[in-house]
Amino acid sequence: MVLTHASFTQPIETANLLFAAFKLRAQPCHFPFGNSCPFLPICLVFHGAYIYRQCVSNSTPFFAALGPLLFGRPRLTEMEKLLRHEGDGHSLSQYQESFGDFIPKALLCPSIEGLNSRQRLFPQLITFWAFLAQVLERGSSCRDALRRITAWLQFESPRSPLPSTHTGGYCGARNRLPDATLEAIGDHMADQLERNLPNAELWLGRRVKIVDGTTASMPDTEDNQEAWPQPRSQKPGCGFPLVKLVGFFSLGSGALLDFAEGSLRQHERLLARQLWSRLDDGDVVLADRGFCSYLDLSEIAEAGADSVMRLHQMRKVDFRQGKRLGSNDQIVVWTKPAKCPACYTPEAFAALPATLTVRMVRYRVKSPGFRTEEVVLVTTLLDPIAYARRRMAAARGCRGGRCPYFACWWPRIRKLRAADNAGNSTGAR
Repeated sequence: MVLTHASFTQPIETANLLFAAFKLRAQPCHFPFGNSCPFLPICLVFHGAYIYRQCVSNSTPFFAALGPLLFGRPRLTEMEKLLRHEGDGHSLSQYQESFGDFIPKALLCPSIEGLNSRQRLFPQLITFWAFLAQVLERGSSCRDALRRITAWLQFESPRSPLPSTHTGGYCGARNRLPDATLEAIGDHMADQLERNLPNAELWLGRRVKIVDGTTASMPDTEDNQEAWPQPRSQKPGCGFPLVKLVGFFSLGSGALLDFAEGSLRQHERLLARQLWSRLDDGDVVLADRGFCSYLDLSEIAEAGADSVMRLHQMRKVDFRQGKRLGSNDQIVVWTKPAKCPACYTPEAFAALPATLTVRMVRYRVKSPGFRTEEVVLVTTLLDPIAYARRRMAAARGCRGGRCPYFACWWPRIRKLRAADNAGNSTGAR
């Protein structure tokens, strides 16, 4: 038995990554999920995402210190060289100068009445930039943010009174930042990324959106324990509340378009159904086997989009049945479940179609050092010419690009993308 391990250690300090991307004018920060954009991580930070660097393939995940001794040190990239020469921190003026044009200033202006309408020592604009710097720079404390604000006030308005050295005032101002404002900034940047997405990042001329889930720990308070209880395997008082998150990402731009939250007792598939309203006509949903069900594929098709998912492990497949389109490629008809699930209303369940025509594609993934894996995909893209089997596998490879099984597929994926962009999309090979 071969144990696989995705080594996502060594977190990069996001602020240094952002500023280093601006210094690499010719090639801004390129992320593994698609687009090159210098201000992309800001959009992810607003939604609580983190950026990590994948270790080299020749690594020892259990004894990381032995990696350089056994395999040698890899050659540093230009991005890593810049990150090594970066300073310990950046001022608020540097943040505003670099990223101020990407954030609507109207969202951070003082309110006419109500919250953030008074003239304060910590205005909403300065508090936002200090909070952003605190989030992006790893290990930055409230005291560091307060020092940034003090330095900015001394430079911009030397005669204005300086804040106290206690962090209570800054923490109170940070709590007054409206959640709606932060969400509006994140939505604005996601929309900008999608609007400026080049055609080269599209998959066969279509936008691909990825659905995936994760969990995050919360502060151990009574309210959080009631809303997001800790796992049942942990004794009361010995664990932290856990919130389950299901995100909606754009494959081309990498932007986090939306997310749904719930407790551990809610399946990711139920949370994902809250996101289908963000689909547009012509979109392609890329998801793993946990989201593959008759109900979800029907709802996605009802929204005018298509889906590419791995077949759920509980559904049996027989390539000797159905309409044969080619080798390991067939069309089958699924029927609606006989019983209405508890998560559906009888009216919504009755509105679903009685049958659903889907296409099943089977292929094998071979990666040196791992067992050959057989993958069966289910898709509503029924045209075997426009959407050949190998292109289905390439799309799934983009979804699993961080997995060791798909590491050897990245050169093939990029070649397929180049061929697709050149218009070579005829025939199945």
